[in-house]
Amino acid sequence: MVQKNWEEPKLDDWLRELKKAIQKIDSPTILVAHSLAVSLVMHWTSANNNPHIIGALLVAPADVDSPEHTPDVTRNFSPMPIRKLPFPSIVVCSENDPFIDIKKQIILPKMGKRAYKYWTKRTCKFQFKLRILGRRTIDFTAIN
Repeated sequence: MVQKNWEEPKLDDWLRELKKAIQKIDSPTILVAHSLAVSLVMHWTSANNNPHIIGALLVAPADVDSPEHTPDVTRNFSPMPIRKLPFPSIVVCSENDPFIDIKKQIILPKMGKRAYKYWTKRTCKFQFKLRILGRRTIDFTAIN
């Protein structure tokens, strides 16, 4: 789906459009979200559900809680809801993403290293690192 305003995204507007799109889903579907849309999916799952959503691929989540890593215009997506998703999911982060501090071991914002370890032990089926020739390491975390 394409959101209407990418220059000044508003969580309420984006949520409304996502809800409309997801309400139309009537067959098994995997959500794919990138950057700011990861926060959008986390907000959507906090108050909504669709039994046809069978998984999610969350790529390069933007740390909407951090002024150091994301522009102020994204702050209305903060705080990022931190909860176990109601369906299996995979989070993909790279070590050189300027929109999230991978050194803090953040997979979803506000999860410091200790919280991340605690969370992944209880929710993830597996984790692995993939080295792509000519690129940085990418972390993959499966959440279930």
